[in-house]
Amino acid sequence: MKDKKMGAPELFNHIVDIVRSVRSNKKIELFRGGMEKLNFAQITALYFLYDSSGMTMGELSGLARVKMPTMTDTMAALVSAGYAARKHSKKDRRQVIMTITEKGKKLVNYNRGIGIDYIEKFLKQLNPVERKIVNVFVARTKEILTKRFEV
Repeated sequence: MKDKKMGAPELFNHIVDIVRSVRSNKKIELFRGGMEKLNFAQITALYFLYDSSGMTMGELSGLARVKMPTMTDTMAALVSAGYAARKHSKKDRRQVIMTITEKGKKLVNYNRGIGIDYIEKFLKQLNPVERKIVNVFVARTKEILTKRFEV
């Protein structure tokens, strides 16, 4: 890598190149076992449900930053595929709670395992200092992006 200071355009180009490289590598199939048939919104919703005991459609819509009809379509497809289920709230029967099914959990666990395996292979190619830099960078990036700063 060149010794010049990296700005936003250079960083953006590197990220695009990394994504392009991963997507063009036929050996890297991060989404398998049924996950490859889902769109990004469906995968995102499954991961939100995986980490919760259940969520309302409003909560899911808010987290995904999509309108309610979009989330309704997303969840309908997941329910139809057997990855998610609807149940009524015990407090208010009018409120529907979305949950992940065992089939959905199995799919997420399977794909998390694949992702972790690829990351471990990547990390093995780095020296300890580089691994530390990657960990700090990713943690800090997550912290900043989680705050959802204005672009």
